[in-house]
Amino acid sequence: VSQSRYIQPDFVWVKSRSAATDHALYDAVRGVQLQLESNTTGAETTETTGLTAFTSSGFTTGALAQMNTNTATYVAWEWKAGGAGVTNTSGSITSTVSANTSAGFSVVTFTAPASGSASIGHGLGVTPAMFVIKSRSPNTSTWVLWHTSLASSTDSYLNLNNTNAVATSAGIWSCTTSNFRCDFFKRFFLPTFTFILKHLFQITFKQFFSVFEVSNGCISTTLNACKGFI
Repeated sequence: VSQSRYIQPDFVWVKSRSAATDHALYDAVRGVQLQLESNTTGAETTETTGLTAFTSSGFTTGALAQMNTNTATYVAWEWKAGGAGVTNTSGSITSTVSANTSAGFSVVTFTAPASGSASIGHGLGVTPAMFVIKSRSPNTSTWVLWHTSLASSTDSYLNLNNTNAVATSAGIWSCTTSNFRCDFFKRFFLPTFTFILKHLFQITFKQFFSVFEVSNGCISTTLNACKGFI
């Protein structure tokens, strides 16, 4: 799938527009073929026919029905971060960060502590305006989202995978220009071997989205770009 702006995306979110399939999310930090679904609580899965490459003009997909079914139509949102990711030690635990500071977007992976809170470096250099956090494996926890417009900067959150109203958990979050703190024991109950995927946004990020259709093995695309839709 190519786009006329020719950026190499580091985070791709695909959804069929014509079929009732799950969302499919991939990023360059975790690597190709490793899929998460934003509408389910499922752990990360390996999809060998899913997204198989991030390219200089978009991405390559195999025959996975969520991304490539003949005559189906799809939309793909594509973000440029900072490539495969680097080690970040700005928090109390080490993280791997792919950050695009000019666009205000980063992807972060890390290993959660057994209990209590921890701070995790995000690489943006500014305080995030929004973040999304999800357990990769083995825990099947919900997708948790925080945004500056929610009632509390430290207590409020939403779930992407359900229709629940804003929930609260006292003192669960805090953000600075260098790191993000989460009390894992209060919200996630995660053991030390559980990994978390996090997407962070500062208000000025730029988003690209492609609308594409699969027909007889060929993909046609159109590209749009918008800035700061948060």
